[in-house]
Amino acid sequence: MKRIAFGLLSLSCVAALSAQSASAQTTESAAAAQNPVIFVHGYGGAADDVSAIKQSFLDAGYSADQIHSLDFPNEQVNETTAQQLSTTVNSVLTQSGASKVDVIGFSMGSLSSRYYLKNLGGTAKVEHFASIAGANHGTASANWCWIITSDKACPQMAPGSTFLKNLNADDETPGTTTQYATWASHSDGTISPPESIQLEGAANHWTAEDTDHVGTLTNPAVQRDVIAFFGAAG
Repeated sequence: MKRIAFGLLSLSCVAALSAQSASAQTTESAAAAQNPVIFVHGYGGAADDVSAIKQSFLDAGYSADQIHSLDFPNEQVNETTAQQLSTTVNSVLTQSGASKVDVIGFSMGSLSSRYYLKNLGGTAKVEHFASIAGANHGTASANWCWIITSDKACPQMAPGSTFLKNLNADDETPGTTTQYATWASHSDGTISPPESIQLEGAANHWTAEDTDHVGTLTNPAVQRDVIAFFGAAG
């Protein structure tokens, strides 16, 4: 009887280990099926800002080496940052073997990302673009930027700037294979008015609960929505 009981216990342990192994393989397969993600920070930010969303992606099955973040000086014009993004995308695709990436642009990071998509061939390499609290049509907050004469990026966010006029001309969501989505909060005091965040041709979302500017990025519901938009379980 003891031998039988021990045998049943052993079979039970094997079954449990097999189930755990199968679950781990499923998670790894799901993660491998997702595109690498590149995060582009906002004005006054840094590459480390990706930490605000990284854990949610890890919890959804992404591996740490699938999550990347661009770093650049805040005063750098968006055209130059877009060139930097192009280099990063090419590097990530080469290293990962993926055919496309997904990009998250936060605040001003949305502008350089969109410039890359529109003017530097990015739509051929980006499957999903998520703009979180993006200054897509400018913000009144940037009207004071002329005071800092050495800063060339901030004035590009002013409503009616030449940069924004060119960026939004003709088609705000170019490319037939790239999917676009935005997330905005009615209480975003940095992007004024918050309706400026929305893009014609994108899936535009308002947060269920009002948050401030950075709060839109750290909002768990927004993070889950972005992960789902990228095609992961979330």
